Amino acid sequence: MTRKDTLKWFAVKMMNQLDKNSRKTHWRFMPQDYLLNRLTEQSIKLHKELRIGGSRLEVIRRCSNVANYAMMIADNERRFLEK
Repeated sequence: MTRKDTLKWFAVKMMNQLDKNSRKTHWRFMPQDYLLNRLTEQSIKLHKELRIGGSRLEVIRRCSNVANYAMMIADNERRFLEK
């Protein structure tokens, strides 16, 4: 699998997680501190899942959650730069 293929695969995983939470408030309306706290919480959950040797599917899901919160923070920063 090429880097591009991996990125496309992971982007689908990220989008699946975002779609599951589409009813929630958009991240542009959330404080960066809140998003950073959620990123930290999700990172801890990922760490625990890896430490216990949990389900590979659950590890991938946790990774996509971590990536989504990082993306949300980056997207907010980008929009602040564009103002």
